[in-house]
Amino acid sequence: MLASQLELLTAWLLFGLVVVALVACGLVGGLFLPLLSLGAVLGLLVGRAWLPDVPAVACIGIGACCMLAAGYGTPLTAIALAVSSFGATSAAWATVVGIVLATSVAGERSVSVYQ
Repeated sequence: MLASQLELLTAWLLFGLVVVALVACGLVGGLFLPLLSLGAVLGLLVGRAWLPDVPAVACIGIGACCMLAAGYGTPLTAIALAVSSFGATSAAWATVVGIVLATSVAGERSVSVYQ
């Protein structure tokens, strides 16, 4: 299991470097899916490491929404995505808390300023 997590982390880092290189080169179009993908994998990795009892689907959704909120600076869109995905459940509320934290950490920085 540890080997698969290391492979997943390596793939996440490489994909993240490619996305950062594209943004640095000025090719910013189409970052919605890369941000969701990076967030989903990171959510899965963090969830498996720290919260093994939480379902993998919840970890993936929470990570994707948090990365979307922090990367694009769109917390309301991420909250809408979380509520439409999870409904009015505890997973949606956990996602809202994660979105608030991710947005607070990101601050005013966003990839949307480069578009």
